[in-house]
Amino acid sequence: IEMTEASLIEEGKLASHRVSNAPPTVFYIRDFVSEEEEEALLNEVDMAHKPKWEVLLNRRLMNYGGVVGKKSLFAVDDFPPFLRSVMNRVNEYLDRPINHALINEYLPGQGIMPHTDGPAFLPVIITVTLGSHTVLDLYDPVNPNSASSELDRRRGGILLERRSLVIITQSMYKEMLHGISEKREDVIDDTIWNGDEFHGQILQRQRRISLTLRVVDKVNTRVTSLLGGRV
Repeated sequence: IEMTEASLIEEGKLASHRVSNAPPTVFYIRDFVSEEEEEALLNEVDMAHKPKWEVLLNRRLMNYGGVVGKKSLFAVDDFPPFLRSVMNRVNEYLDRPINHALINEYLPGQGIMPHTDGPAFLPVIITVTLGSHTVLDLYDPVNPNSASSELDRRRGGILLERRSLVIITQSMYKEMLHGISEKREDVIDDTIWNGDEFHGQILQRQRRISLTLRVVDKVNTRVTSLLGGRV
């Protein structure tokens, strides 16, 4: 199934959530979940079976929806009810349903280097933040003919408050790298596109859970069925 960038999100539903100081395809919804919903979601995450967590050097994560190959998703419908509930709410802003999710845990001082999400995914970043804020930084790609540093390539950042939803799509997804600096605190300055309310403040990071929701364009259900739903 081929898809144009313009049809990936429901522009009308998101227009009022555009981040005014950012490039035009960054959308941010404060208080996407309530405090009560956040507490319930965090409890559900903490009750997950320990073997489900994959421990990496800078964070740990749980994978739902199957295995993402180079060009397609080997799909498994293993979304727990609490995650499916959030996915259904986010789907109201999309023209294609979410079919893959990562639950990431970041402790203070942890982050993820600037990266792109790979060719299998449609060009949209969707993240629900729980438990603590962070700052998502956007970078120009590395130019092999330039000695520019990571700091030189940073274009700006988005403050992701707890309980918020951020959606980044189109050119901002395709032309930029995104990452989270390994810090224990964030200084909210002029480079934070949606940071006016907190300008000049230093925000201390706590344990953060991110629900990272994705749309894989091509789904390989035949292989999944041959494996009896296990990949």
